[in-house]
Amino acid sequence: MNTLSTTHINKFMDLANALSPENLYMDGEATARQASKRRKVLMSQWRKLEKAVGRKVTQDEAYQQWLYITQSKFTHFTRI
Repeated sequence: MNTLSTTHINKFMDLANALSPENLYMDGEATARQASKRRKVLMSQWRKLEKAVGRKVTQDEAYQQWLYITQSKFTHFTRI
């Protein structure tokens, strides 16, 4: 697994967050049809981003890499 750039990780995480059920359904305000349409649009954006990085990326991989860079930044700022 090659590491994604921070910019790509953040874009994948934005999409992953938008794909969560509570966001797709707008906390219960959207119909199933609206949520389905939104999911299709978001997945299209995900595939375009995968194309830009040159490979498939899972939500789990994006999350793991995001955790790694977030923890690295946190560790950097908390050292005494």
